[in-house]
Amino acid sequence: MNLTSVPGYNTGVDPYQAINAIANSQAQASQRAQLQMAILMALAYTGASGNSGAGALTASNPSFGGGGSGPSGISSFLGAGASSSTGSGGSGGSGSGQAAVDMARKFAGKDSSSIKGKMPHFTAAGGVNNNCADFVSSALESQGLIKGHHINVKAMEQELKKQGYVQVPASQAKPGDVWMSHSRSHTELVATKGATKLIGSNNNGDSRQEITEHANQPSSGIIYQKR
Repeated sequence: MNLTSVPGYNTGVDPYQAINAIANSQAQASQRAQLQMAILMALAYTGASGNSGAGALTASNPSFGGGGSGPSGISSFLGAGASSSTGSGGSGGSGSGQAAVDMARKFAGKDSSSIKGKMPHFTAAGGVNNNCADFVSSALESQGLIKGHHINVKAMEQELKKQGYVQVPASQAKPGDVWMSHSRSHTELVATKGATKLIGSNNNGDSRQEITEHANQPSSGIIYQKR
């Protein structure tokens, strides 16, 4: 090497020290790049393995972590400061009660336990004979009309109250309202104006529940409506 080309030559700085400093700086930069790549690969692997908090690295999800605006995930790690929004797909919409009823009607005539994996949010937590709250909650969730998933009638009633639902007379009922028996042992969706019909997961006489729409007497239970 021509030492005259080395920074520090004839300046009182030891040229060999200058060479070592340059080499160390380059090595550190290389190590940083390798470390960044290792971390990014680890994060991508974690997301692909099912960690929903991390999120797999894909073309449709180019940033790690959740959605939202501002620097996050890879952008934040690399210092880009770009904004991204991936959305969570959760229930945050404001669909209509009629749309919730339409969703419920898609499964009319089917055993409730058979629609798990077909109806969004539905879990069939009650097996083959206790899915009434699960079904109503799923229909409402599909339109963003309730937050959280509920499989117990009494617990769902308390959540409805917290989320702005109030009791109304049957004469004011409209599609998508929530009907509950007086004992709070059963719940269905109001299917028609005036609650003349309900739709829900109902016992069919052979220890199984089936999704059915049927006539209703206005005095048969209480009705909650979102305000």
